[in-house]
Amino acid sequence: MNSTPYRSFYRDYMLHCQPRALEDGRYRASVAISALGGLKTQTQRFLDLAIFDSHDEAVEHARAAGMDWVDKNVRSIADH
Repeated sequence: MNSTPYRSFYRDYMLHCQPRALEDGRYRASVAISALGGLKTQTQRFLDLAIFDSHDEAVEHARAAGMDWVDKNVRSIADH
């Protein structure tokens, strides 16, 4: 079982994807989305998502869901 979290930055947000292993051997996709600024976290969102057969599938789904959340909820400088 791979328990290593996947972290990446997208549009100044950190996506922390760490699927949770379930008793049946599948994985629940999960992502924490943080906007970091200065010395403290400015915003943070946690999303529990669908269940997948593999760790890698769950990571990819969580990453895509995190990117989608940022795209839908964060205004870019160009939007102002």
